[in-house]
Amino acid sequence: MKKLIPILLVLFLAVQSIPLASSTTVTSASIEIHPVQGDITTNILVQVRGVPYHSVETWLYIYWDEKPVVVRKPAVYHEVYLDGWWELTWDVSIKPPNEYPYSELGTHNITASLEDVEGSKVLSWVTFNITNYIPPPEWWRDLPQDFLDMITGPQGPKGDKGDQGPQGLQGPQGVQGLTGPQGLQGSKGDKGDKGDTGAQGLQGLQGIQGPKGEKGDTGPYPIEAVALNLGISATSGVISVIALSMIYKMKKGLKTKK
Repeated sequence: MKKLIPILLVLFLAVQSIPLASSTTVTSASIEIHPVQGDITTNILVQVRGVPYHSVETWLYIYWDEKPVVVRKPAVYHEVYLDGWWELTWDVSIKPPNEYPYSELGTHNITASLEDVEGSKVLSWVTFNITNYIPPPEWWRDLPQDFLDMITGPQGPKGDKGDQGPQGLQGPQGVQGLTGPQGLQGSKGDKGDKGDTGAQGLQGLQGIQGPKGEKGDTGPYPIEAVALNLGISATSGVISVIALSMIYKMKKGLKTKK
């Protein structure tokens, strides 16, 4: 009997270590989103919860309609039961795909798919409503040109030119640049012609007459001056006599001819 106890103990531990197929399978999944409507720029919080019997590798896949937006994201495990049951959690943020037809107005399905290492799969889904949307430029470029021509129609006439907007504020003065090198000195030019003489300016005003000097004393009259004066007087008298004689002869001659 004592020999059987160790053998039975080994067999018991071996049986306990073999997991049952049902114990490694994800049994349920739930999904919630916040908010439940918006546009293509809305951040959507997706909360997914799953319950397996034991701790097994399980991954999350999220699909927007049929387009995958989250691929093979591992779970965070939380033990919730004493007998080894675990809860799997995922909190992720997604946006609506910005492409046709996944960004069209209306209701779209968000599906959570849980897949464990054994190949089991559980699905859960909710809906999100796109309430308003303006397609981005790249979305229009992907459309066929025939379709664009049909929905846009012919180009309209060019509108009038709008009023000029107010002038913006003057920016600050830029940093002054470095002074450039001095250029070579140019050759000396030819000498120009002499200009015309300008008109004579106005005669200036006569200056103020200075004070008259005092009359000096009469000096002594020299003898030479007296002799000179007498000689001049005598000469003048002789010349006067000669002149009178010549006049007299001329008059006498004129009377004789008559």
